[in-house]
Amino acid sequence: MVLLILSFSCRNDNRQPDDLDEQQINQQDTLENRQVQVRAYTGDINGMNMEGDAEEVTGNVAVRIEGDLIRFTITAENVAQDMMHRQLLVASGTGNATSCPGPNADANNDGTVDMNEIAGNANELQMIPLHMGPSTRERNVDTYPRSNINGELQFSRTTSLDSINTAVREGYGVQDFDITNYIYIIQGVAGEVTLQQTVQRDQDIPPQETVPVGCAVLEETEVTE
Repeated sequence: MVLLILSFSCRNDNRQPDDLDEQQINQQDTLENRQVQVRAYTGDINGMNMEGDAEEVTGNVAVRIEGDLIRFTITAENVAQDMMHRQLLVASGTGNATSCPGPNADANNDGTVDMNEIAGNANELQMIPLHMGPSTRERNVDTYPRSNINGELQFSRTTSLDSINTAVREGYGVQDFDITNYIYIIQGVAGEVTLQQTVQRDQDIPPQETVPVGCAVLEETEVTE
C-alpha cells in the first residue's frame, strides 16, 4: 500500500511541471497576441476622370497593421505612363467615413472632379500622403512612386503607425487614426491632357499632377499569412 501511494505521488509530482509549463506557454501566447494585434484592409481601385477612350485605372490597395507597424502594398494599372503619381489617404475634415466621389461631384461641370470638389474645399480634407519620405502631412514632395512605360505602378512601404497618429493628431486634432474612415486616391494625368481652367490645383502643384484618376474604399478583411 505504501509503495502504491508513493508511486501515485511521484506520478502527480511529475505531471505538475508539465501542467505549469503548458499554463505558462498559454499565458505567454496570450500576452504576445495582445502585444501584436494584426489587422488587414483591402480595396479595389476604380477609375476617375477618364478622358476619351482612355482605359480605366484599376488596381488594388492592401494595408496590414501589426502592432505599431503599418504596411501599404499598392498596384495600379492604366495610369499615365512614366511619371510620378501622388497618392493619398483622404477623409472628410471631421474624420468621418468618406466615399469615393462619383461624376455628380463635378459641381462646376467642367468634366473633371478635382480635389476641391470631393469636399467643397481641399483644405477641408484630411490628407495623409503615401510616398517614400517621412510619414507627415507634407504633400508637395518628389518621393511618390513612378509608373513604368506600360502605365503600371507598384508601391510598398512599411512605416510606424505612431508617426501617422502623430501627424493626424497634430494636424487635424484626431486622436485615433481609423483607416476605415479614409479612401485611397491616386492622382496624375499625362501632361498632354488638356484641362479646363476651372480645374482647381492643390497647393501650388499643377492640376495635371493632382487630378484624381483612381479611388478605393478600404474595408477590413480576414488576416492571412
